[in-house]
Amino acid sequence: AEPLADYLTRAAQQRGLQPGPGVAERMVERGFVPQEAPGALAEAPAAVNGDLASYLADKAKIFLNQKADDYLIIGEQAAPLIQKTYGAKIKSRMIIASPKDLPIDWQFKLPGEHNRYNLALALAAGRALNISTTVIRPVLENFTGVAGRLELIRDRGGVKIYNDTTATTPEATLAGLRALATKKKVILIMGGADKNLDLAILLDNLPRYCREIILLPGTGTDKLLAAGGNKLKTKSVKNLAAAVKLALAGARAGNTVLFSPAFSSFGPPPGGFKNEFDRGDQFNKLIKEY
Repeated sequence: AEPLADYLTRAAQQRGLQPGPGVAERMVERGFVPQEAPGALAEAPAAVNGDLASYLADKAKIFLNQKADDYLIIGEQAAPLIQKTYGAKIKSRMIIASPKDLPIDWQFKLPGEHNRYNLALALAAGRALNISTTVIRPVLENFTGVAGRLELIRDRGGVKIYNDTTATTPEATLAGLRALATKKKVILIMGGADKNLDLAILLDNLPRYCREIILLPGTGTDKLLAAGGNKLKTKSVKNLAAAVKLALAGARAGNTVLFSPAFSSFGPPPGGFKNEFDRGDQFNKLIKEY
């Protein structure tokens, strides 16, 4: 995906505007640090072990080495934990972003409240760099997201198909379901390797949004079924190809096919992949074959 700073610069140049030389370089020089959404622990070793404290400590090595004239931009969700844990150790200038900071008349293409948090962070970064609102606004309004993050792959006969392979936690998958806001119309493809995370909130909400749930093999899938997922309308398959075939066969116009695993991609075949991006690439390839 194109870095925000490069995107802002390119958008400015297309409009004959000059936000100033070296926007990308200034982004790095000023020590901007992106926030990772709470719960989205990615696929780092600490996350696989379910150790949030260790994961946060790894990330803290970035912003704890910032200087007083650097910026640390974080979302209001993560701010309390970071401030409580590190407090006076943070030397950089902290900016706390909130969706409330987004102008009410701006219209965005990205769906979901979690994406509004991301847009607010981008807005805060642009403003800190003194980039004009005339440049920031069209960039944010026209940004359609990055690969594998609630990415619309195609519309097949009125069935929208989304790749959300980077959703490797229950909270991330739930955020995707909420963003699409298509209650009882989602055919969800999920499953994978266990990350020792609480599945309760996901289990409680799956019936609200999903018409059907197709499960890929893995230790996380086994845990989901044992925790109550066996009471849901699920179908288990041997691999991703079988999951895609089953999802498209049952989809009707107005339905949504969402590939949002909620688990890690680690593990041997047939359920494992090199990483979440390999998993997403394989999904895209399968979809384009239909």
